[in-house]
Amino acid sequence: MALAADIRVADPDTVFGLPEVGIGILPSSGGVTRLVREVGPARTRDLVLRGRRFGAPEAYTWGLIGEIAEGGTVREKAVEIATELAAQPRLAVSVAKQVITAAADAPREAALLLEQLAYAALNRSG
Repeated sequence: MALAADIRVADPDTVFGLPEVGIGILPSSGGVTRLVREVGPARTRDLVLRGRRFGAPEAYTWGLIGEIAEGGTVREKAVEIATELAAQPRLAVSVAKQVITAAADAPREAALLLEQLAYAALNRSG
């Protein structure tokens, strides 16, 4: 579920894992696809095939989470981030999320063009 979030923050003691293969299934709802895009195929193979658990420090190092909150403050930190995002112009946030998602898989030239078009559209929305 955490892989579906735009911004991820975790408690220092958080433990992540994808144990599904061990019970005869695969991570679902885009778990494998999202993980491959976040950490690459080699690390995804290691985590998914072995069902290996990992902590917040590893997740942070790999870029899976953006921040480790001080112990016991993860909810407060998540609300702080959500409040910060909610204060931003909604259309700009929505378009930025779409451009970021598309740019991750697009060729460089296509990603740059998309960014320029999105900028122009937002600039006109005033």
